[in-house]
Amino acid sequence: MVAAAGEVGSGTTHAARGEYFSTLSPMGGGVSKDEALPEMERLADCHAVECLGRQPGTATGEHSAAWADAEVDAAARAALEADEHAVVVVHVVAGSKTGMCTPSESVAEGLVADYGAERVVCVLDACQVRHGEALMPRWLAAYGCSLVTSSKFFAGPSFGGAVLLSDDFAERIEADL
Repeated sequence: MVAAAGEVGSGTTHAARGEYFSTLSPMGGGVSKDEALPEMERLADCHAVECLGRQPGTATGEHSAAWADAEVDAAARAALEADEHAVVVVHVVAGSKTGMCTPSESVAEGLVADYGAERVVCVLDACQVRHGEALMPRWLAAYGCSLVTSSKFFAGPSFGGAVLLSDDFAERIEADL
């Protein structure tokens, strides 16, 4: 579930599907945009559902937290109910370029409570560090996974990024491998 589609980076949906999102590869050489990463189809059958951050049909395209929460929650539940083996990755944005935080943590809590952490992986998009300092340790303790990128505000390098995992989450991945 790609939350706040249109508010986050233009390559987010491609990355969520396990595709190249540029014609340039970090390993050198050209690639085709939208092409699956090597071995991706062997590892997983990825689909991405874009959940908008702004409500269509409103005069200003405003953000409605309740509407956005309902959109992500309904899309995740539909995917989980359609396939008893499906795993849904819920993208939770902690501060888009326009300050949007969506969906609310209550959506993540509810999905994990109803389907379990084995079927619902909640990933915090903390890119550009547009959030309070208490969020990251609390999120990692509760859900185990966050994305971060360099921030010009902190004089970070261009195109730097990382995936942060709690010890528990990393151990779960290792056990699954």
